[in-house]
Amino acid sequence: MSDEQFSLLDDSDYRRIAEEFAEEAKEPDEHLPSEEQAGSLGGSDYREIAEALAEEKKVEAEQEHAAAVLPSLEKVIRSSTEEIKEEIKSTFKHFPFAGVEVLGNFEGFVLIEIADGRGNLIPPSEKRSYVLSGEQTYQLRVTIQSKEPMEGIFDSIRLTDGQDVESVNFTVRLDCDTLEFEPDELGFTVRTQETGTTTETSYMVAEEGIHTLFIQVYQKSVLVQVIRLEIQKP
Repeated sequence: MSDEQFSLLDDSDYRRIAEEFAEEAKEPDEHLPSEEQAGSLGGSDYREIAEALAEEKKVEAEQEHAAAVLPSLEKVIRSSTEEIKEEIKSTFKHFPFAGVEVLGNFEGFVLIEIADGRGNLIPPSEKRSYVLSGEQTYQLRVTIQSKEPMEGIFDSIRLTDGQDVESVNFTVRLDCDTLEFEPDELGFTVRTQETGTTTETSYMVAEEGIHTLFIQVYQKSVLVQVIRLEIQKP
């Protein structure tokens, strides 16, 4: 109620308004007088009580409105924030920052196999190792493929935060302190939308002892996977 509207009310109006507020509240209100006090109040007193109650009701209504609107507002803010984050993330994928390698997306597996001089595969032991025998040249076969191998020593490659491309290039480095591999670095070009396999071969002559080999897989200059295995020759 505006000040102009208040000026048109008489004492009985103010008292009636105060009593109506009291009836709506159904509970005692700190602004309302007791029955004993009511008899001694004048019109101006009732006007102050009515104005105080009106202000209190206004605050309560604003609080109820805020409580109803806040959950929806928070949901909108969260939704907008997630959309903005995804948009920024998508933009960063394709932005060539200086000194930052943007990788090609790829999900697949690296399989490591060893074959004898005749090309017969040697089954690995349960401890991710190969036991070799005889003085001969062995083949170390590295395969990159999209489907999970049925057997053998393998591990996964999962690159999903880079750029979607038709093909990706990998470099595999063979790191062993006690055995020599020729070549010790293999290059791969893998089609990302196909289910085929790409295999490259290195050669070695096994020596007596237990040898630890690290197969390091790189895309560009970024190391994306390392497979550790042992090669044993009694």
